[in-house]
Amino acid sequence: MIKTLSDYNLLESEEWKDSINTLFLELRSKLQEFFKEVPLPTIPHEDYVEVVIPTSKQVMMEDLVEWLEKKLGLHILYASKQNYGKLLKAAAYSTPVDGSMFIIHMGSEQYGVIDSLTVHFYDSDETMLLGIQHVLRDVTRVPAEVLEYQKMDEILSFFF
Repeated sequence: MIKTLSDYNLLESEEWKDSINTLFLELRSKLQEFFKEVPLPTIPHEDYVEVVIPTSKQVMMEDLVEWLEKKLGLHILYASKQNYGKLLKAAAYSTPVDGSMFIIHMGSEQYGVIDSLTVHFYDSDETMLLGIQHVLRDVTRVPAEVLEYQKMDEILSFFF
């Protein structure tokens, strides 16, 4: 059974806590209109830690993806839409460095309106790369219009 913690500060690993805190502080400082200090529900998994980061108000996913890329320097893994734009999904990831290895998952069933981010934090670049491959594999299995898609050779350039 997977145990959900009410906040990431309840994790035992200082490395996980520091990584989560670093991203959360960056979101709150660079996108302060949308992110406030709140407890972050956290689910420890075998290979990663999952954290749900709520937004303080609804935001358009297209805008958030652009801000994550431009203001936080993240890489957009993919963006897609289904059902004539009603269902949108996207993922962004950090350049893998110690203390900052994560993939941000975004999804909307309301024509792009979102109110939270789900972030998977990793403690090794190998595990993060496997996470990215898993996300890309899942994207190709679903019939959707792909708006943006990063090729594996470009992804690998950030790892090696």
